[in-house]
Amino acid sequence: MPTSPPTRSIERPTLFNDKVVFSKLQELTIQGCKSLLSVWALATVERLQQLKNLSIGYCDLIEEVLVITKEAGDHEETESKKITFPKLESLELRYLPKLKRFGLCQADDHYTVEFPSLLRIHITNCPELSTFIAKSIPSTSTTVEEVEERRMAEEIMFSQKVVFNNLQELTIQGCKSLQSVWALATVERLQQLKKLRIGHRDLIEPNVISRLVQLEELYMEDVGEINASLVVVLCQKTCLII
Repeated sequence: MPTSPPTRSIERPTLFNDKVVFSKLQELTIQGCKSLLSVWALATVERLQQLKNLSIGYCDLIEEVLVITKEAGDHEETESKKITFPKLESLELRYLPKLKRFGLCQADDHYTVEFPSLLRIHITNCPELSTFIAKSIPSTSTTVEEVEERRMAEEIMFSQKVVFNNLQELTIQGCKSLQSVWALATVERLQQLKKLRIGHRDLIEPNVISRLVQLEELYMEDVGEINASLVVVLCQKTCLII
Protein backbone atom coordinates (compact mmCIF):
# COMPACT_ATOMS: atom_id res chain seq x y z
CA MET A 1 0.00 0.00 0.00
CA PRO A 2 1.48 3.42 -0.94
CA THR A 3 2.50 5.63 1.95
CA SER A 4 2.52 9.39 2.23
CA PRO A 5 5.91 11.17 2.13
CA PRO A 6 7.46 11.95 5.51
CA THR A 7 6.53 15.22 7.18
CA ARG A 8 9.32 17.77 6.76
CA SER A 9 10.24 20.60 9.10
CA ILE A 10 8.87 23.82 7.64
CA GLU A 11 7.81 27.15 9.09
CA ARG A 12 4.03 27.29 9.12
CA PRO A 13 1.88 30.40 9.61
CA THR A 14 -0.75 30.12 12.34
CA LEU A 15 -4.04 31.93 12.94
CA PHE A 16 -3.02 33.12 16.41
CA ASN A 17 0.57 34.19 17.09
CA ASP A 18 2.33 35.20 20.30
CA LYS A 19 1.00 38.77 20.00
CA VAL A 20 -2.56 37.56 20.67
CA VAL A 21 -3.60 37.07 24.30
CA PHE A 22 -6.99 35.74 25.47
CA SER A 23 -6.28 34.21 28.84
CA LYS A 24 -9.99 33.94 29.83
CA LEU A 25 -11.30 32.42 26.59
CA GLN A 26 -13.54 29.42 27.29
CA GLU A 27 -15.07 28.58 23.91
CA LEU A 28 -13.64 28.84 20.40
CA THR A 29 -15.37 27.97 17.12
CA ILE A 30 -13.55 28.27 13.78
CA GLN A 31 -15.58 27.63 10.62
CA GLY A 32 -15.23 28.30 6.91
CA CYS A 33 -11.70 29.76 7.00
CA LYS A 34 -10.74 28.62 3.52
CA SER A 35 -7.04 29.62 3.61
CA LEU A 36 -6.20 28.59 7.17
CA LEU A 37 -3.32 26.10 7.53
CA SER A 38 -2.75 25.98 11.32
CA VAL A 39 -4.35 27.52 14.41
CA TRP A 40 -1.76 27.78 17.18
CA ALA A 41 1.93 27.72 17.93
CA LEU A 42 3.12 26.47 21.31
CA ALA A 43 3.60 29.94 22.82
CA THR A 44 -0.08 30.75 22.22
CA VAL A 45 -1.41 27.46 23.60
CA GLU A 46 0.17 28.23 26.96
CA ARG A 47 -2.26 31.18 27.22
CA LEU A 48 -5.37 29.02 26.75
CA GLN A 49 -5.62 27.71 30.28
CA GLN A 50 -9.38 28.41 30.51
CA LEU A 51 -10.46 26.95 27.14
CA LYS A 52 -13.28 24.40 27.58
CA ASN A 53 -14.76 23.89 24.11
CA LEU A 54 -12.96 23.83 20.76
CA SER A 55 -14.76 23.29 17.45
CA ILE A 56 -13.15 23.55 14.00
CA GLY A 57 -15.01 22.82 10.78
CA TYR A 58 -15.26 23.46 7.06
CA CYS A 59 -11.72 24.81 6.64
CA ASP A 60 -10.51 23.50 3.30
CA LEU A 61 -6.74 23.76 3.75
CA ILE A 62 -6.03 23.31 7.46
CA GLU A 63 -3.43 20.54 8.03
CA GLU A 64 -3.02 20.71 11.81
CA VAL A 65 -4.34 22.63 14.80
CA LEU A 66 -1.13 22.93 16.82
CA VAL A 67 2.45 23.50 15.64
CA ILE A 68 5.32 22.88 18.06
CA THR A 69 8.27 24.67 16.51
CA LYS A 70 11.96 23.94 16.86
CA GLU A 71 12.49 27.33 18.48
CA ALA A 72 9.92 26.54 21.16
CA GLY A 73 11.51 23.18 21.78
CA ASP A 74 15.00 24.63 22.04
CA HIS A 75 13.91 27.01 24.81
CA GLU A 76 11.71 24.59 26.72
CA GLU A 77 13.13 24.17 30.22
CA THR A 78 10.79 21.63 31.82
CA GLU A 79 12.05 18.08 31.84
CA SER A 80 8.65 16.56 31.13
CA LYS A 81 8.07 18.63 27.96
CA LYS A 82 4.30 18.53 28.31
CA ILE A 83 1.73 20.61 26.50
CA THR A 84 -1.48 20.79 28.50
CA PHE A 85 -5.01 21.92 27.73
CA PRO A 86 -6.03 21.80 31.41
CA LYS A 87 -9.75 22.61 31.14
CA LEU A 88 -10.67 21.50 27.62
CA GLU A 89 -13.78 19.31 27.85
CA SER A 90 -14.93 19.02 24.23
CA LEU A 91 -12.97 18.77 20.96
CA GLU A 92 -14.77 18.71 17.61
CA LEU A 93 -13.11 18.47 14.19
CA ARG A 94 -15.54 18.35 11.26
CA TYR A 95 -15.28 18.42 7.48
CA LEU A 96 -11.58 19.22 7.24
CA PRO A 97 -10.48 17.62 3.94
CA LYS A 98 -6.74 18.35 4.36
CA LEU A 99 -6.35 17.76 8.10
CA LYS A 100 -3.50 15.29 8.66
CA ARG A 101 -3.04 15.52 12.47
CA PHE A 102 -4.04 17.57 15.48
CA GLY A 103 -0.44 18.50 16.28
CA LEU A 104 2.76 18.75 14.25
CA CYS A 105 5.90 18.53 16.39
CA GLN A 106 8.96 20.19 14.89
CA ALA A 107 10.84 20.11 18.18
CA ASP A 108 11.62 17.39 20.70
CA ASP A 109 10.57 13.77 20.16
CA HIS A 110 9.40 13.46 23.77
CA TYR A 111 6.66 16.07 23.74
CA THR A 112 3.28 14.84 24.99
CA VAL A 113 -0.06 16.60 24.70
CA GLU A 114 -2.30 16.18 27.74
CA PHE A 115 -6.04 16.79 28.13
CA PRO A 116 -6.81 16.06 31.81
CA SER A 117 -10.43 17.34 31.60
CA LEU A 118 -11.35 16.14 28.11
CA LEU A 119 -14.67 14.26 28.06
CA ARG A 120 -15.69 14.26 24.41
CA ILE A 121 -13.92 13.95 21.03
CA HIS A 122 -15.91 14.08 17.79
CA ILE A 123 -13.95 13.73 14.54
CA THR A 124 -16.00 13.47 11.35
CA ASN A 125 -15.14 13.63 7.66
CA CYS A 126 -11.40 14.25 7.87
CA PRO A 127 -10.29 11.89 5.07
CA GLU A 128 -6.53 12.58 5.33
CA LEU A 129 -6.28 12.31 9.11
CA SER A 130 -3.95 9.47 10.11
CA THR A 131 -2.63 10.37 13.57
CA PHE A 132 -3.17 12.81 16.42
CA ILE A 133 0.45 13.94 16.90
CA ALA A 134 3.02 13.73 14.10
CA LYS A 135 6.78 14.26 14.33
CA SER A 136 8.36 16.16 11.47
CA ILE A 137 11.49 14.71 9.87
CA PRO A 138 14.45 17.06 9.26
CA SER A 139 15.42 17.13 5.60
CA THR A 140 19.14 16.79 6.43
CA SER A 141 19.00 13.81 8.79
CA THR A 142 17.39 10.48 9.70
CA THR A 143 18.18 7.00 8.50
CA VAL A 144 15.82 4.73 6.61
CA GLU A 145 15.11 2.94 9.90
CA GLU A 146 14.17 6.20 11.64
CA VAL A 147 11.84 7.19 8.82
CA GLU A 148 10.17 3.78 8.93
CA GLU A 149 9.79 3.92 12.73
CA ARG A 150 8.07 7.28 12.54
CA ARG A 151 5.88 6.15 9.66
CA MET A 152 4.67 3.18 11.70
CA ALA A 153 3.98 5.41 14.71
CA GLU A 154 1.88 7.71 12.54
CA GLU A 155 -0.35 4.83 11.47
CA ILE A 156 -1.86 4.89 14.99
CA MET A 157 -4.32 7.65 15.84
CA PHE A 158 -3.68 7.88 19.58
CA SER A 159 -0.09 7.07 20.50
CA GLN A 160 1.64 7.45 23.85
CA LYS A 161 2.18 11.13 23.02
CA VAL A 162 -1.51 11.81 23.72
CA VAL A 163 -3.03 11.60 27.21
CA PHE A 164 -6.74 11.95 28.12
CA ASN A 165 -7.49 9.75 31.10
CA ASN A 166 -11.06 11.02 31.60
CA LEU A 167 -12.39 10.69 28.05
CA GLN A 168 -15.99 9.42 28.07
CA GLU A 169 -17.18 9.79 24.47
CA LEU A 170 -15.29 9.21 21.21
CA THR A 171 -16.61 9.50 17.65
CA ILE A 172 -14.46 8.84 14.57
CA GLN A 173 -16.22 8.79 11.20
CA GLY A 174 -15.18 9.48 7.64
CA CYS A 175 -11.42 9.23 8.30
CA LYS A 176 -10.40 7.10 5.34
CA SER A 177 -6.64 7.32 5.89
CA LEU A 178 -6.79 6.07 9.46
CA GLN A 179 -5.17 2.64 9.92
CA SER A 180 -5.56 2.10 13.66
CA VAL A 181 -7.13 4.02 16.54
CA TRP A 182 -5.13 2.76 19.53
CA ALA A 183 -1.97 1.00 20.48
CA LEU A 184 -2.52 -1.54 23.27
CA ALA A 185 -0.14 0.45 25.46
CA THR A 186 -2.56 3.42 25.43
CA VAL A 187 -5.80 1.53 26.20
CA GLU A 188 -5.27 1.95 29.96
CA ARG A 189 -5.88 5.67 29.41
CA LEU A 190 -9.41 4.94 28.17
CA GLN A 191 -10.86 3.33 31.25
CA GLN A 192 -13.55 6.02 31.54
CA LEU A 193 -14.77 5.65 27.94
CA LYS A 194 -18.55 5.08 27.86
CA LYS A 195 -19.63 5.86 24.29
CA LEU A 196 -17.73 4.80 21.18
CA ARG A 197 -18.80 5.46 17.59
CA ILE A 198 -16.52 4.09 14.87
CA GLY A 199 -17.12 4.57 11.15
CA HIS A 200 -15.45 1.40 9.88
CA ARG A 201 -15.34 -2.13 11.28
CA ASP A 202 -11.60 -2.53 10.57
CA LEU A 203 -10.91 0.10 13.25
CA ILE A 204 -12.76 -1.90 15.91
CA GLU A 205 -10.04 -4.06 17.43
CA PRO A 206 -11.29 -6.95 19.62
CA ASN A 207 -8.34 -6.85 22.03
CA VAL A 208 -9.01 -3.15 22.64
CA ILE A 209 -12.79 -3.37 22.98
CA SER A 210 -12.44 -6.12 25.57
CA ARG A 211 -10.39 -3.78 27.77
CA LEU A 212 -12.90 -0.90 27.79
CA VAL A 213 -14.50 -1.86 31.07
CA GLN A 214 -16.83 1.18 31.35
CA LEU A 215 -18.14 1.03 27.78
CA GLU A 216 -21.93 1.46 27.69
CA GLU A 217 -22.67 2.19 24.03
CA LEU A 218 -20.88 1.00 20.89
CA TYR A 219 -22.01 2.29 17.49
CA MET A 220 -20.63 0.57 14.41
CA GLU A 221 -21.11 1.72 10.81
CA ASP A 222 -20.06 0.04 7.56
CA VAL A 223 -20.10 -3.21 9.49
CA GLY A 224 -20.26 -5.77 6.67
CA GLU A 225 -18.83 -9.10 7.78
CA ILE A 226 -17.55 -9.07 11.37
CA ASN A 227 -14.63 -11.36 12.20
CA ALA A 228 -15.20 -14.17 14.69
CA SER A 229 -12.92 -12.80 17.42
CA LEU A 230 -14.85 -9.54 17.51
CA VAL A 231 -18.15 -11.42 17.74
CA VAL A 232 -16.85 -13.29 20.80
CA VAL A 233 -15.81 -10.05 22.50
CA LEU A 234 -19.11 -8.31 21.71
CA CYS A 235 -21.07 -11.22 23.13
CA GLN A 236 -19.19 -10.82 26.40
CA LYS A 237 -19.84 -7.09 26.68
CA THR A 238 -22.88 -5.72 28.47
CA CYS A 239 -22.89 -2.48 26.49
CA LEU A 240 -25.58 -1.45 24.00
CA ILE A 241 -24.41 -2.33 20.48
CA ILE A 242 -25.92 -0.50 17.50
